[in-house]
Amino acid sequence: MLTIIKYSLKEMLNKKIFVATLVLALIFLGLYGGALYMVYHKGGNFPDLIIRSTVSSQLLGAGFYFSTFIIAFLTVLGGIGTISLELESGLLYTVLTKPITRTKFMLGKFTGLALMLIIFSVFMLSSVLILNIIMAGKVFYNFQIINIIKAVNIYFLIPLTLLAIVFFFSTRLKSLATGIVVIMLFMLGIIGGFLEQIGVLIQKQELVDIGILASLISPVDSMYRKFFSVLYDVENTPLSLISTGPFGSIHPPSGWMVIYTIVFILAFVTLAIRKFNRMDL
Repeated sequence: MLTIIKYSLKEMLNKKIFVATLVLALIFLGLYGGALYMVYHKGGNFPDLIIRSTVSSQLLGAGFYFSTFIIAFLTVLGGIGTISLELESGLLYTVLTKPITRTKFMLGKFTGLALMLIIFSVFMLSSVLILNIIMAGKVFYNFQIINIIKAVNIYFLIPLTLLAIVFFFSTRLKSLATGIVVIMLFMLGIIGGFLEQIGVLIQKQELVDIGILASLISPVDSMYRKFFSVLYDVENTPLSLISTGPFGSIHPPSGWMVIYTIVFILAFVTLAIRKFNRMDL
């Protein structure tokens, strides 16, 4: 299985989509860094503590949020051909003639791609955080290391969730159809997250229920909201209200949602493996 993991990592690195995503990420970071410079060095002073914290949190949240779209882009387009394209090209037949079970093959592919996505996620999150630290200076919110570690571990569930969905549908649909379905599910989670936040804000339970239902179908956005709330420790920090807004969470998901997402990932990977084992190759 270790060979499959190495092969998957090498395969992802050699894909044009990875190079394109990396270039896109660097362009985004350049523009984002320029925007931070204009705000913090050309936009005047922020004497009030609440204003400083609000500006800092919203700019950091914007960086993290749009980084999530880049990571999702790489996850979907980099993973949709995991099974279907290799099967269509005949490469899969060659690999499966080796002394390796289909289950180990699938686990190796998933692990290899997951490692690459985790590394890329660390790169994006670290870049956004470092840019904010450099540009904001004293205005930047003082995070606790333990909160950063916990929040990043939750953030990893975002690409892993999308990857699990990709694996599930790649054993059932063609590559194009898989990409369309996964992107639609990703957007469903995003829209559901916004509806839930709006519902909490205007105290409209129907919107909250719709948002929760969307999160259960696609828990991507709820994991981002949980990541941001853990990062700012909104349950224990008096300035927790600074995390509200389009990139924060008025009512962050509970720890049970994290457990549900982990079970969600394991279930979709398991179903993908079962389907692959039953395929008549």
